[in-house]
Amino acid sequence: MSYFNFFVCMGFIGIFFLINTSAFLRYRSNFSFSKVYYQLIQGLRENIIPDRDWKSILITIIIPIFFFFLYLILGLGLSSKYYGYDSFGADINVQTYGWTSIHWNHDYRGSHSLIHRPLIYLFDDHRGTHPLIILFVGFIGSALNYLMGGSPVITVIIINAFFASLGVFLSFIFFNLLLDEIFNATLLTLIFGLSMSQLIFGSVPENFALAGVSIIATYVLLLICLRDKKLYCEYWILTGILTFGVTITNFAQSIICFSIAVIGLKIKNKFVIILNYILVVATIAFILNTIQYIIFPNTAHLFLHPSMVNSYQEFAQITILNEPVTTLYELGKNFLIVNFVSPSSFLVALSSIPTKLQHYYTNKPPILGYYKSSLNYSLFGVMAIILWLSIFISGIFQNLRLIIKKNVNVYLFSAISLGILFNIAVHSILGVHEMFLYSCHFTFLILALATNRSLMTKTYYKTGLAALIFLMGTNNLLIIKQIINL
Repeated sequence: MSYFNFFVCMGFIGIFFLINTSAFLRYRSNFSFSKVYYQLIQGLRENIIPDRDWKSILITIIIPIFFFFLYLILGLGLSSKYYGYDSFGADINVQTYGWTSIHWNHDYRGSHSLIHRPLIYLFDDHRGTHPLIILFVGFIGSALNYLMGGSPVITVIIINAFFASLGVFLSFIFFNLLLDEIFNATLLTLIFGLSMSQLIFGSVPENFALAGVSIIATYVLLLICLRDKKLYCEYWILTGILTFGVTITNFAQSIICFSIAVIGLKIKNKFVIILNYILVVATIAFILNTIQYIIFPNTAHLFLHPSMVNSYQEFAQITILNEPVTTLYELGKNFLIVNFVSPSSFLVALSSIPTKLQHYYTNKPPILGYYKSSLNYSLFGVMAIILWLSIFISGIFQNLRLIIKKNVNVYLFSAISLGILFNIAVHSILGVHEMFLYSCHFTFLILALATNRSLMTKTYYKTGLAALIFLMGTNNLLIIKQIINL
């Protein structure tokens, strides 16, 4: 592909983005991109580093840097297990060669080695469910891989650690905006950053860390809109494209949050604005995906592949309808327990995998995961689970009490609740046997749902959070050490 074609395609991206954004923003007067940039700078100043509070600035910088290096170190330690084990269902090969390959346009259809056909089977593995991931990551990954001297594994570990630490950074912004107290926000951010879901998918290269970033960014934007009593349409489009482009089903959470913002701000023509939002984001995403397909013809073109239907039929072997007990057990376990505090048992027996899916795992490495696993915990783990569930239940109870009696944060917690219910509905019928793989989609939401401002003023509650950080972090890091030493 010539540089001329590349710049022509990038030009089309800008043109279509301008046209669609301008059309959507016809409800707003005096629109200009200079206002957008000005609002962006003002938003950064107000929401991240208000009033040049150097304490806030320092903590805001230290937290993501700390977690970046933590995830990087863990990723390097786990890298020796990437190909010796099936790591929680992660498509590590796809990311390793899909994010860093410079051979996007080569035809590898005759090759049977994923290493020698880096991107063509991104199509088969993702089937269009990550429609813009190559545009988002491919250029940066390839450039970094070149600078690293052609070390794709190290490159994707670095990129993935950055995405995961960015998610932690955004969670800190969310909790700081919600609680307006930097110490309390730091406590909750540490819980999120040290959760097993975040530790694993910050260390094992996959799309889910970036998917988590898109989701958290969406809820940060919702919180800002409700606080400012203003609908920042241009930013909703950007976050919508991000959620849609990384994992297409997560766009549902953008729709939920945007709809709640429109309702909460009592904007007229609600249905029309929400429908316009969906159409604008879908149109821009489709155009970007088409451009990506033109530039990189071996990538997926949304759902235009017959194998997608067969694949999703296979991964819907266990559902709430045909195995309700198993599905409910896995939902409770993955939404509330193992995504925060890992048990000591993390090897999945092949016999427990649905029969029609066993061919995916036959003659392959042992499976790391939690499907049908017993909840065997160390002393640290038991104490962490008891403390976490106590904190979660008390937070939920207090939030419900405030919503019912005082109507506090009703729109925000409605959006969070709907986001969780959406994930429960999806994973009641899809991917039950590897539900932990998708835990980045809902772990932040579970923690946010249990966050209560009045409880955070209590000394005993803060002490409990600090104890949870120590117990959960110790337990999870010891489990990862066990995996490294396998």
